[in-house]
Amino acid sequence: MKKQSSRQFVMLLAVFLVLVAIFVLWLNQSNKNKEVTDLKGRVEFNKEQIGTSSNKISKKEAIDKVLNTLYALHMISLDGIPDLDGENFVIMNELQESMDDLKKMQNLTYEINLLSNSDDKLISTSGTVLSVTTMSLVNAYNKWIQYLRGVDINTINAAEFQYQLVDFRTSIHDSYLTLAKSMYLFPMIVVNLSEDGSKNTVDVDLRDYFLKEISRLFDDAFADEDIFYKKTKNKYAITMIVRGYRDFLNNDSKESRQ
Repeated sequence: MKKQSSRQFVMLLAVFLVLVAIFVLWLNQSNKNKEVTDLKGRVEFNKEQIGTSSNKISKKEAIDKVLNTLYALHMISLDGIPDLDGENFVIMNELQESMDDLKKMQNLTYEINLLSNSDDKLISTSGTVLSVTTMSLVNAYNKWIQYLRGVDINTINAAEFQYQLVDFRTSIHDSYLTLAKSMYLFPMIVVNLSEDGSKNTVDVDLRDYFLKEISRLFDDAFADEDIFYKKTKNKYAITMIVRGYRDFLNNDSKESRQ
């Protein structure tokens, strides 16, 4: 009788342990599924965040980035072309200045890419134009720098030097000319285009902000260009572009008050 009771107890204990083991396994699997679900949710949430943050840029941010990029390119252009004066031109100084300018242009890449990746077609097109222009400038500077690095000032080939210099100047001129021809539509960012055939409207606050930023960044550059034009009858490419922006926005402002 005792043996039979003992066997029954062992069997009951074994069944109980099996049931406990099954419950533990089920509980662990349930927790794992919950963790996987939570992880998937976090991943999807992060993907959504990344997707929206990588291609969303406000119009004010676009204005800031475009004007800041144009201002940086303008400042680089002022000392980007060597002014030779016979033997006073020092190869090492020009090499150092060109390398500094090259680095400044390369540092613009991140901001320009944000514009190029925008969902807004006008912003992305403007970013692409800035990207192409900057890359062409970078290529011109790289070629010029590589040439200067190989120059021996004691045995310099004058004809080759003149060729490389003209080639560099032409490349820079062509890059800025392309920029001037391709960036003129950007001020349309302040216009809300109608989709139903009704009259287009202007975002007055955005237009005023655009004009204020132009004044803050370029008023001194405009004054310098006026002096430069009186002396040479030439103009700076970047300030010509931004003057065009200002004239367009001011003209729109006058029309809106009439």
